[in-house]
Amino acid sequence: METLQTSCDSAYPQDWDPNPNNLPGGDQHPHTLEFTTQSPIDPDCPVERQICLEPLPVTPANNARIVIPSDFSLNTSWRDRLEAARETLTIPQVWEILDLEGTPGTSCNSPFRRDLRPSFGITPDGQRWRDFGSDEGGDVFDFIATALEIPIGDAMRLGIHIAESGVVPPGLSPASYASKRQDEVLKEKEQQRKSWPPMTAPTDEELQIIADLRGLSVEGLRLAVEDGILVTTTWYRDRAWCVRSACGRNCQARLLTGKPWGIIDGKAKTLPGSVASTPIGLSTDRPIIVLCEGGPDMLAAYCCIRDLGLRNQVGVVGMMGTSCNFKPSELEQLAGKRVRIFVHSDKVGKNAGSKWAKQLQSAGVMVDGFSFEEAIREDNASVKDLNDLVRLPRCETSSSFMRNAFDFSN
Repeated sequence: METLQTSCDSAYPQDWDPNPNNLPGGDQHPHTLEFTTQSPIDPDCPVERQICLEPLPVTPANNARIVIPSDFSLNTSWRDRLEAARETLTIPQVWEILDLEGTPGTSCNSPFRRDLRPSFGITPDGQRWRDFGSDEGGDVFDFIATALEIPIGDAMRLGIHIAESGVVPPGLSPASYASKRQDEVLKEKEQQRKSWPPMTAPTDEELQIIADLRGLSVEGLRLAVEDGILVTTTWYRDRAWCVRSACGRNCQARLLTGKPWGIIDGKAKTLPGSVASTPIGLSTDRPIIVLCEGGPDMLAAYCCIRDLGLRNQVGVVGMMGTSCNFKPSELEQLAGKRVRIFVHSDKVGKNAGSKWAKQLQSAGVMVDGFSFEEAIREDNASVKDLNDLVRLPRCETSSSFMRNAFDFSN
């Protein structure tokens, strides 16, 4: 059992100086932005996002006043915490937190204004930015201040709070051009979803194909079908299995052949118009939840639940990418439940697990984590996730790991 380490220290120094460098007006930094490259990131690179840095949770609200934390304790130098926050937070992370339109990169469109041609850039380390169209730039705190139209001192306090707690105070609302387009973007996505092909329950033959592909049981997959999670469809003449949210706003598809969709899309394709951060399976009314990363782990969880006789006690929720975050309304649906996160054994998966744990804890959810990396596959490699474990030949070791993973007695 792995307990996810989170921190939620709410203590801050009282002697906050909103202008630590004694700059005129307290609203600029004496730094110049230096780029080692301005070339775009390779669009064919098969990664989930162009910049693989994990975002922190966001609590959006429209036209609300931002409440900046100011309750600072005297036991730690705020300047040390300021520098620690500067090293911890990156501009791509903050971009994600504020849900700004577009994708951060060394050459990209500005998130602060209408930008027909890429004229915005972030240094490869994610620490500095420059808008070549407006001749603005700076560090991560300048980015926060520009996005929210707040003084630099408030941006620094807010940056420390986000870096240390992993959550943002209520009322955070970006004041940029991109934020004003959010309603428009959601309407565009809604229109795209209307063009999705029909989705139906898998046939017996298709269930057998999925089971063979993922090393799962048909009987376990039937539970996912009953919950409306597992469906099949035809996408551009290719037959695919999908995991889909009950609200119909998020759907991720994989080919029944098991092959990749293409160089860019990889094996998992989020259908156009999806609100990709929407959790799948969130509507479950069961008191215990296992939180999985990706569709294959969700299906593997259903198979374990079926084998262990936990159908009425345990529900399955899936996040379709490590960059996804829970929204406040989604956290409310999990309040009062017990959640166990099945953590992927790689660094990105562990970071995502800790991030989700912080978000869940902020809503008063009892949460812990479970990793399978101590289990060994036949090729002597560590088991990386739940689906990897279920694929193993049934023996006392694999069965013991499965029982422990779904043991909620403690």
